[in-house]
Amino acid sequence: MDFSDRVVVITGGSRGIGQIIAREFSRLNAITIIVSRNKDVLESTANLIQMETHNLCIALPGDVSKMQDMQEVFSVIEKRFGQVDVLVNCAGINIRKSIFDTTEEEWDHVIDVNLKGTFICCMLASKMMAKQKKGAIINISSIGAKRGSTSPHYSASKAGVNGLSAYLAKEMAQFRVRVNVVSPGGIDTGMANNWTPEKRLQLAKETLLGRIGQPIEVAKAVIFLASEDASFITGEILDVNGGAVID
Repeated sequence: MDFSDRVVVITGGSRGIGQIIAREFSRLNAITIIVSRNKDVLESTANLIQMETHNLCIALPGDVSKMQDMQEVFSVIEKRFGQVDVLVNCAGINIRKSIFDTTEEEWDHVIDVNLKGTFICCMLASKMMAKQKKGAIINISSIGAKRGSTSPHYSASKAGVNGLSAYLAKEMAQFRVRVNVVSPGGIDTGMANNWTPEKRLQLAKETLLGRIGQPIEVAKAVIFLASEDASFITGEILDVNGGAVID
């Protein structure tokens, strides 16, 4: 696969799965643009990726849940490159709380980042892609959208991402823009740092493959869906969960 001269935007690209996705696209010669709130971490990641791959990686700081921030980000991209070929919405947060402990502010924060942020970036990218008559959008969901997770707002936000993606696949097909979802199960990322050994063992046992997944395995799925190898695939949810059993 080769993404030369293609502009790829990854939200949440400064760390975790998003960073690995950005590295893989850059390794495949894409013009890689990473977006997140922490400017220092973002710029450090962009510099690291450029040193590793010798390809252009640009850091554009902004909060995905803020329309003005993302309008400025996409305005910079349009002025500099005139196109967006791939959008990967990977920015996400989780506040692990039960329904009994979740506050209204925590609910709003998770929904704003995970669902509203995905909507905002999809809307802005879709406007550019519709003019181009081409593009690919890959939204990162979660197994929690189907089977529930450790918190009500996270499960609801990711289920919303699935529904939004289904709508977009239908709306954007007329412009030859494909929209798909990658839905990871238990993946060994920064969010997993708080998992106890018992939690890790439980997650591994819930998969047919008997282990927790790695970020690169999610990245490979995203790369596939963004590539021409997936040219006849849209509106799909690709589970990357090791065959986790859904009761």
